[in-house]
Amino acid sequence: MSMNRPGFHAAFFLVKGCDYAKNFPAEVRERAVRMTLDRLPDYASVSAAAHAIAPKLNIGVETLRKWVVQAQIDAGVKACPSSAELDEIKQLKKQVRDLEEANEILKKASISSRGSSTLATADLRLHR
Repeated sequence: MSMNRPGFHAAFFLVKGCDYAKNFPAEVRERAVRMTLDRLPDYASVSAAAHAIAPKLNIGVETLRKWVVQAQIDAGVKACPSSAELDEIKQLKKQVRDLEEANEILKKASISSRGSSTLATADLRLHR
């Protein structure tokens, strides 16, 4: 049997019936979240509810827990940024990064153009 790392057989990482890269349809996600939220008062926490319900739906426990927490945030139940706000923050951070990069380019261009300009050297002599 081949080994991908010393001490670990390649088959070690393959678990029968598990697909770690599942993309669930929106209907499955909505149904699972709705079912968990409906049963949430019966459990001590979202995590406990996810542990009980996720295996019945063939969904990972952590996946279901994250879906439920995000649904609560989006509904305003939890005081965290919603999905729309997170998208906006991500977009704004990208814009800031782009603007900072453009400023750096302009600063470097300004510094290099100052050294070669005859007007700039004339101004320096006057102020000494």
